[in-house]
Order: sequence, then C-alpha cells, then structure tokens
Amino acid sequence: MAGATERRAAAIDGFVERLRQVRADAGTPSFREMAKRSGAISHATLHDALQGARMPSWETTVEFAR
Repeated sequence: MAGATERRAAAIDGFVERLRQVRADAGTPSFREMAKRSGAISHATLHDALQGARMPSWETTVEFAR
C-alpha cells in the first residue's frame, strides 16, 4: 500500500507544480487578485491549492486556471 500512497503524493506534487506554473505564466498575481478576478472562490482556498496537502476540488482548479 505504501506504493499507492507514494504514487498519490507524487501525483499531487506534480499537479501542484503545474498550478504554480500556470500562476507564474499569468504574472504571479496575488491570491487576493486571483479571487477578485474569479468572484467565485476565496483567496485562502486558492492559496491552499498550492500547499499540496490534498488535491484541490475541480471548482478550485477551474477558478485557479481562470
């Protein structure tokens, strides 16, 4: 089971890294600015998406990319 746990952690890390790249490509706006542009999700939730503790929800991912 440790193999599955390690694969999950690696998948989350890779996903978080891609979100970081999306943000960097957008000029690294603040999380508050991203939340303001979104109008649908809080800056804290956007920030949490980059912490890597768990996969962000689909809604969070969509708003992050927006």
